[in-house]
Amino acid sequence: MKVLIIDDDKIVVDLCKTFLNLYAVDTICFERFTDALTILEKGEFDFILLDKTLPDINEYEMLTYLQKLNLSQKIILMTGDAYEYEDELIKNVRTVLLKPFHIEKLKDLLSLKKN
Repeated sequence: MKVLIIDDDKIVVDLCKTFLNLYAVDTICFERFTDALTILEKGEFDFILLDKTLPDINEYEMLTYLQKLNLSQKIILMTGDAYEYEDELIKNVRTVLLKPFHIEKLKDLLSLKKN
């Protein structure tokens, strides 16, 4: 399994990467959405752990772009905003993971099992 992580919070990235590596999951990490464009266009990953709020792009542009690439169902959208999601773009993502989250929740979402 390969997971793309896009989050500007280094602690979240390091935690996710370290945890996923315990399950032999390959990870590719970026702090900025625009830095991940080439990888996103190739689509060579199983899931995207994506921070909802990034410094280089707004949420609408980001989710619209990913929807055009048919990647919406690979997205686990991470956010600290615990409000009800009414936006159609957000309804298209695989799931929303509220921060702070228990790492076991990520394990369940990705159906991880130790080898």
